[in-house]
Amino acid sequence: MRGSAVGFRLLQAAGFGFLGLVGLGGFAAWAGPGRPVTLRLPEKVSVVGPLLSVGDVAVVEGDDGVKVDRVRRVAYGRAPTTDRPYTLNALSLRVALRKAGFEPSEFVVLEGTEQVTTESQVYPLKGLLPKILSRVAQDTGEDAANVVLEPSEGFSRSVTLPKGQVLSEIRPTTGRYDGTVLFTAVLSVDGRPFRTVPLRCNVKVERPAVVVVRRVERGQKLDRDDLTVRRVTQAQSGQDPLTNVESAVGRVASRNLATDDVVRLSDLVDPPVIRRGQEVVCRVKRGNVILEAQVKAQDDGKAGSVIRVLNLDSKLTLKARVIDENTVEAVAGPVGGAKLRSR
Repeated sequence: MRGSAVGFRLLQAAGFGFLGLVGLGGFAAWAGPGRPVTLRLPEKVSVVGPLLSVGDVAVVEGDDGVKVDRVRRVAYGRAPTTDRPYTLNALSLRVALRKAGFEPSEFVVLEGTEQVTTESQVYPLKGLLPKILSRVAQDTGEDAANVVLEPSEGFSRSVTLPKGQVLSEIRPTTGRYDGTVLFTAVLSVDGRPFRTVPLRCNVKVERPAVVVVRRVERGQKLDRDDLTVRRVTQAQSGQDPLTNVESAVGRVASRNLATDDVVRLSDLVDPPVIRRGQEVVCRVKRGNVILEAQVKAQDDGKAGSVIRVLNLDSKLTLKARVIDENTVEAVAGPVGGAKLRSR
């Protein structure tokens, strides 16, 4: 019995040692690198791009989900251009994984090749004109209705982009919007920048302005038949162009105006209401009494201007403000202190 107990204890010790070895070996296998991740290449794959990961081009399988996910997220390269697919082989995947820090024992790439193509859509560049118009209007502070765009280069083309939602960002190369302007359009697909294209167009900012329809000589009074409103560029309009025909009618040209010239505020003067040598009535207020006398204008005078007038009775000169074409109102006493005689 004693020998049996001793033998049992020896078997227990031997058994413990065996189980302990098995347990430690199992722990070592669990704690070690484990089974490698397997990658295989399908015959064909279609991608969006522009940048690809290993998971975009290969089927990744394995028992360790964390490692499988890490392998799938390894950067592989750029997608092929939409019109030129390329062939991918197992060697390129091995290189990508080694660059990412994976040891050869951690993965197995099954031999094979696949054709990689990019899903595409045709995007006409003329569709960018409204976006460019909006950008010019925003930068200049102009109403979009005043901005004229004439496409000159690039707009007749179409570009091939990956499938997805296309967004564009317009970047002008300068802050000048007069004449030919180069724009850069950055095209993004699903939020990822994909292509940059240059576009040129002639930009004109046009505003309504009064122009003459026939030649007008200096000193000539303008009437409605001489004028019309047209849209002109900022370079043509210059400073202070008139925008309403009525504001020019009845006024006098201060310079010669050729056909289609823009009429500016400085091009017009108000005609004299009273001409030099014209006899008019001069009024003088004395309290509630208004005295009148016949006078002769010594200067041309516009409405509201002050001119010299000669009292025909006293032959003395005084200053008067022009009221209308027949009336002035004295603003300073007769020169020499003489009194104005009433009529």
